[in-house]
Formats: sequence, structure tokens, C-alpha cells
Amino acid sequence: MKRIKELEDANKPPDPTEQKGSDISEYNASIDWAKFKSTGHTFVMIKGGYGKESSQINPRFSAQVQGAVSQNIKIGMYWFSYATNVQEAIQEANLCCDLADKYRTNISYPISFDWENDSMKYANSVGIYPDKQLISDMALAFCNRVIERGYKTMNYSNLDYYNKYFDDRVKKYDWWLARPGVAKPDVPCAIWQSELDVDGTSRGINGNADFDISFKNY
Repeated sequence: MKRIKELEDANKPPDPTEQKGSDISEYNASIDWAKFKSTGHTFVMIKGGYGKESSQINPRFSAQVQGAVSQNIKIGMYWFSYATNVQEAIQEANLCCDLADKYRTNISYPISFDWENDSMKYANSVGIYPDKQLISDMALAFCNRVIERGYKTMNYSNLDYYNKYFDDRVKKYDWWLARPGVAKPDVPCAIWQSELDVDGTSRGINGNADFDISFKNY
């Protein structure tokens, strides 16, 4: 009986656990990946770039992927959106996925749409004032295109934007919630961005970084 239970346990899929991670960008020039791993971090969300031009790709993306791979750190991506319509959101998704395709076997965490305050400021600067319908349409278009390209997807926002600018069509996808300063997230999310812009030195990141907890084993 003991052996049967051991075999049953061996074949049982792992239960979801809280995984420690960070999100990084081109501003994180120096990362000690061995130290990052030794402090219990198992995943990283790397900024692919922003906008719809290839010149806007994160110039450190390749090096950051290679560093994470060297320590068997799981990798996801996010794309900072400056889309002002659905077609531009699809362009951004394609550019992001073109970049991801170079490292397809290394991307196991989702590719996230990231439309936030600076996105809104840019849209306003060109005379566009996106409402909940438009922002949700763009998020949906981005996420659907990422899925079509063969990747997991999710949406990123803080609680304010979650409530104001994304409808239930978008909320059916996994959510990456920026919600520091609370004991636990207020709304369901797959990844919780629990610390914003804090000193990352003790965790291997030179300078400030955001830190996250994943509630899913991607």
C-alpha cells in the first residue's frame, strides 16, 4: 500500500505554490543571476519593448534572457503599450511575439499586455481619449494575438485601472496585478506585483526593481 501511494503521489501534478520573481527592463543593467536564484526567485518577467517599432525593443532583452536561462529561471514577457487603436495593439503583439520566437523554448510564463498611465498620457497627447471599451478592445486584441502565436497571455494593471478600464472580456485572462502595500491582493490574480521600485541589491539586481509573487506554476 505504501508503494502504491508513493506512485500515486509521483504522478500527481504539483499543487500551485507561491513563486518569487521580479519584472525587469532595459533600466536593469546589471543582474547577478546566481544571487537572484539563491534568494529564492524562480521566475522573471522581462520587458520586450514598447510601441510598434522594432527600434523600441528592449536592447538588453537578449542578455537578460540568457542570464535567466543560465540559472534555470523561468521567463515571461511584458510589452508596454502605446496603442491607440486595436490595429496598433495587434502590431505590438506581433512585434513582441517576433522577439519571443527567438527564444520560444525558454518562454514558459505568459506574455503580458501593459497599458497604464503613460499609455494614457501618450494617447491624450495625440488627441485620443481612450475609454473602457477601447482599452478593453486593445487588451483583448493583444492577448488573442499572443495566443494565436502560441504563447500564454495575461494582462497587467494596478487596481485603479482594473476597475476603471478593463471589462469582463479581458478579466477572463490571467491577471498580473500591481498592488503593493497590502497583505494580499484584493482581486483574483495569477501574479501579484507586491513591491514597486524597491532596492533590488540584496536580491542580485543592481538598483531598484519591482518584485512579484506568482500563484501559478507556469
